[in-house]
Amino acid sequence: ILGGEYMQKTDRWAAMVDENIATVSKAVGDIPETEKPIVYYIQGQSNQGLYTTFRGDSIMNDWTTYAGGRFASKLLNLTGGTVTPEEILTLNPDVVIIGGPAQHELYEELMAAEEWTDIKAVKNGRVYTNPNGLFPWERFGMESALQILWATSVIHPELFQIDMVRTTQEFYKDFVGIELTAAQAQNMLNGYGPDGK
Repeated sequence: ILGGEYMQKTDRWAAMVDENIATVSKAVGDIPETEKPIVYYIQGQSNQGLYTTFRGDSIMNDWTTYAGGRFASKLLNLTGGTVTPEEILTLNPDVVIIGGPAQHELYEELMAAEEWTDIKAVKNGRVYTNPNGLFPWERFGMESALQILWATSVIHPELFQIDMVRTTQEFYKDFVGIELTAAQAQNMLNGYGPDGK
């Protein structure tokens, strides 16, 4: 619709997504399906508790799959946005990723919840808050291109390492014209705004 430079940016963005998928696939593509970590995503757009997620065929399944994980909602054949405590705790996820504005509050709740104490993700220190930028990375915006890289780096840190601070800085400079300091980029990677709030 806008044409010109916006079409060029769109083409560059689409090429970046393809490149990022190819990059992470090369790193994690040989892992047998049954050995891939189970990843549970908590949807924190508002605090609706630890058992609010996304359905199995959502974009969360896409980036989890690209990153070499198995999306818990897909394994449970969820067609809605909630899971029972019994379902998810029995699945015993290897990794938990919490997104949205309420993610830090939900992180504290999960880490304090007695029923989660023996879950692999908690025992092994693999509960993460999700990066946040102009829009939450894990959802349906342009930062989904970065989500593919970040998710792979936390789901398979032994196989895929990347300087996410530098990658974040380059992305926002190129596509938005914003020059972030390293501290601002790290704040966003930690799930806050650039100012750390």
